[in-house]
Amino acid sequence: MKLPSTSQTDSILNVKTRIDVEIEQTLDSIVKSDNLNQHRQSADLYNDLGKLYLRKADYPEALECFFKSLNIRQQEKFKEDSELGNTFALLGESFRAVSKFEDAIQYLNIANVVFTKLNDENGICLIHNRLASVYYEVAVNRFDSTMLVKAEEEANKSLELSVSTERKELTISNYNILGAIYNNRYLTDKAREYLFSALEIAASVPGYQDSPNILNNIAGSYFLDGNYGKTIEYCELSEQDALASGVKIYRVEALRLLMETYHKLGDHEKAYDYLWEFYTLWNTIFNEKMESDVNAFKKKYDLEIEKQKQTVRNTRMWTVVIVSVLVLAAIGAVILVRIRDVQRMNKNLALQHETISKQKADLEDLIGTRNRFFSILSHDLRNPLNGISGFSNLLSLDYDDYSDDVRKEYIGYIKDSSESMYKVIDKVLTWTRLQSHNIKANREDFDLSDAVENVLNLQRPNASGKNIALENNILKGTVVFTDRSFVDTVLTNLVDNAIKFTGEGGSIAVYSELKDNRIEVSVKDTGKGVSDEIKDQILRSNSSFTTRGTNNEKGSGLGLMICIDMLEILGSKLNIESKPGEGTRFYFTLDLPVLQ
Repeated sequence: MKLPSTSQTDSILNVKTRIDVEIEQTLDSIVKSDNLNQHRQSADLYNDLGKLYLRKADYPEALECFFKSLNIRQQEKFKEDSELGNTFALLGESFRAVSKFEDAIQYLNIANVVFTKLNDENGICLIHNRLASVYYEVAVNRFDSTMLVKAEEEANKSLELSVSTERKELTISNYNILGAIYNNRYLTDKAREYLFSALEIAASVPGYQDSPNILNNIAGSYFLDGNYGKTIEYCELSEQDALASGVKIYRVEALRLLMETYHKLGDHEKAYDYLWEFYTLWNTIFNEKMESDVNAFKKKYDLEIEKQKQTVRNTRMWTVVIVSVLVLAAIGAVILVRIRDVQRMNKNLALQHETISKQKADLEDLIGTRNRFFSILSHDLRNPLNGISGFSNLLSLDYDDYSDDVRKEYIGYIKDSSESMYKVIDKVLTWTRLQSHNIKANREDFDLSDAVENVLNLQRPNASGKNIALENNILKGTVVFTDRSFVDTVLTNLVDNAIKFTGEGGSIAVYSELKDNRIEVSVKDTGKGVSDEIKDQILRSNSSFTTRGTNNEKGSGLGLMICIDMLEILGSKLNIESKPGEGTRFYFTLDLPVLQ
């Protein structure tokens, strides 16, 4: 399997697109406007420049432009107009892009106040559209269905205005958002009605650059239907358009869908290729987004400090006048005001420092997660790949010189290495979807005993190699209300882990009991057990800790990480009881059926 080289990747990411050309032209215009002291024009140009950076996914630069525009308008005390409303709306859009949804809603509401005062229908239409986008992302990222309802309400409000005022680009965006909402509800036929309407209108708008977003949503609807041929077709169209326009975030989504589609089709080589491209490109935007998050707070802090400094300067100017009349009284008042200002500034500084420190810690944690991911890829895929490459090379060069037994032995090694690589890639893809919040729970009533029996039957061949007994001690008719596929995945990983650390002739039992109106499920083995220190490392969801099994088995460390993340989505938690030499019990709780 051939991976793209660093130079090839850099070439892809650094192609000079028409967005880059427009950025250079706008920067030249700003310099000319500043030289002529045309402040209002400079503020408008900073808005235009920020929008270009937004399209390029360069969020730190976009935020800096919009804050500069806002600062110019406030310093020059321009009369409230639609461009001020647009500036607040663009700040809201920027915070949405870096997933700071509360800040996004705050700035969009401020913009709405400005547009409402001006009775600006176009501006009000824009705000409804952007609020629909924010509410949709909150619903998807936080699994909040009430936000999906609010997103649909805002999109329909905006659509009514955009159609009546013939705002084609906003009409396209509203159709696209409604299509995404119906995709989320698995109403794919209805979703495609909106999405193809959006695509048809987009074709009539010269220079329209958001078509890749619509194409990705169409591909996503076909993916939900299991129509993987159509999924690939529209993903490839989206990727081509995104490359031409220079909008990186749309290409990232297309690569992610292609990766999952080829995984579903069983073409793991292509899935891995797209996984590599996806993370290479996503990594650049990921770092920019986190940096922009920190920068956004810093910009807000700098703006507040500048306003306070301006207040101090004004106070000093008036103090000079007052001092000539009431010297002693003025000095006392200035000292009191100054002390309060300093106290307020120190308090604000401390709060901002605390916020930035927290953002820095979050950034370091996410970078650590990314580094662990690449460490797993490089370490756990290298060995099986080397095995496949080495033994296939031997067979290719000297096939006729080997006996049938030797050939079968080498082919067996290749088969084992392929299966090992498949398991790692399957876990990586599952973990990737968990990290990007693309997995949601579909709860249903089902018999837990049947689910456990199915998992144990699949694991019996693995256990028989070490003569390990597998026992299902859950009573028939023990019904739970949760996601069946999540439970299957968690139990499979826990039983597989137990087999790895249980010696010859041992046993593994799965049982349950009622605790606090929930079902507690346990997977207990007679293996070698672990110390308290190792238990703490295992239970950290961001740790890929792993050790060798009783027969020197190797693992990626992803299995337990997936268990922890999936149980968190189900509102549960993985726990461990263990002592060295006395076996281990993993346990968690599941919901009971809701009484009708």
